[in-house]
Amino acid sequence: MLDIGRKTAVLACISSGLLSLAALPATAGDLRPFSGKYVFDKVKGKALFEVPEVKKGIVELVGEKRYKSLIKHRVSDGVKPYSDPELGELLVSWQCQPHNCPFASVVVLTMNGSVLGICFEDEVSVKGDSKTVEWAGKGWQKKKTGALSCFGEGAHKFEAEKAVKAFKAAGK
Repeated sequence: MLDIGRKTAVLACISSGLLSLAALPATAGDLRPFSGKYVFDKVKGKALFEVPEVKKGIVELVGEKRYKSLIKHRVSDGVKPYSDPELGELLVSWQCQPHNCPFASVVVLTMNGSVLGICFEDEVSVKGDSKTVEWAGKGWQKKKTGALSCFGEGAHKFEAEKAVKAFKAAGK
């Protein structure tokens, strides 16, 4: 039988262990807690693009410079869950530069944190009638110029389904 002092010590160890587990940073094992949050909202101390596996996947696709550009896009719609028959359960985010949303981006992720694709929209015409839209996926990049959007053809607002269709079309 444990005496009171030992019981207290054991309980303290258990309690501190549980507290430290609760404080662990978000990992890419399951990104579901980010669903409906803004990309810069923190889950277990990390914003979506700060989760190490997510950051690594983004940098592998588009490089450190584009990653730094992406995290400056501080205007966001909520991260949307989307179930695609081919790609499975996804999270899709949209974000843009504050007060400058012609510079925007879309990121397509699996729920386990794999980065499938990223799209950047950059204004290229002084008239504002033409953009460069650049999609990147594993092993490919496509850049197009014209009246285009990361949201997909004919889309003027962010919808996860249209963004995923645009990603799939760009990769073909």
